[in-house]
Amino acid sequence: MWYAVGELVKGDCMARIRINRAFVEALLGMRGMTLRDLADASGVGEATVYRMVNGAPFRSETLGKVAEALGCHPVDLIVGEGYASPHVGAPATATAGS
Repeated sequence: MWYAVGELVKGDCMARIRINRAFVEALLGMRGMTLRDLADASGVGEATVYRMVNGAPFRSETLGKVAEALGCHPVDLIVGEGYASPHVGAPATATAGS
């Protein structure tokens, strides 16, 4: 089973989710990969990967394939509009006792 991802509706609340482009680009950079490499590794069409990363709706099945190719969990790749990504650099803080 697959679900179209982009807008999730529950009751009166609607959330928009999208691919966290900066996080995907960071993962690609760490692995020395391009979007074309990601498409090849995931078995997803290059145009589909490009559209996903640029904000187009996508299927949960496709998200799973891309996440597997990047070696992460699908939830790591998405962010809800209006919510901060969990993959942002936290400011350095002093450790306890210093």
